[in-house]
Amino acid sequence: MSGTILKKILIVDDAPQNRELLKEVLVEDKQSYQIKEAEDGVTALRMIDEELPDIILLDIQMPGIDGYEVCRRLKADEKYKEIPIIFITAFTAAPDKIKAYELGAADYITKPINISEVRSKVSLCLKAK
Repeated sequence: MSGTILKKILIVDDAPQNRELLKEVLVEDKQSYQIKEAEDGVTALRMIDEELPDIILLDIQMPGIDGYEVCRRLKADEKYKEIPIIFITAFTAAPDKIKAYELGAADYITKPINISEVRSKVSLCLKAK
């Protein structure tokens, strides 16, 4: 695929099975994605500092720095604030969704995930970027 620019996706979730599922969903989408994974917020922030992803799929509930704090830090920094963040979480309550959007999230997907929804929202966010 000479000349194809791979879109870089960072999946951040402390559960390995969730990261693996998202990776499978995106790989099976037949798009050209370079997928990286982080198991917590601290690792995610370090990885983002080393190489900017085109989009971040971010869990909320993680040990240490949670997804809300990762989002808050990224959106407060000029270098990172334009990276779209899609929260993918088990939190379904309206206040959780509102908080995510107030922090600057591009979208919010609840678990268990709908494969078509994930693919569609990732694709839309990448096109908008």
